[in-house]
Amino acid sequence: YSQIAKLILNAEMNVNKVAYRHKRPVLWYAIYYGDVEVVRLVLDKGAHIRHEKYNYLELAQKMGHTDI
Repeated sequence: YSQIAKLILNAEMNVNKVAYRHKRPVLWYAIYYGDVEVVRLVLDKGAHIRHEKYNYLELAQKMGHTDI
């Protein structure tokens, strides 16, 4: 997962675009899976930290990812 995300992000993908099938942004997936490295990379690429549907801090806490 991490390696695929890095490849996509290095290809200058729009990090705020939502995935077609589940309609969630890349940052949501990185937080959901607890991948701190990808979270940092996505934020460095300009991901929005606020989303109209998701509270990322609550998601991290719910999933037990206290390091995010």
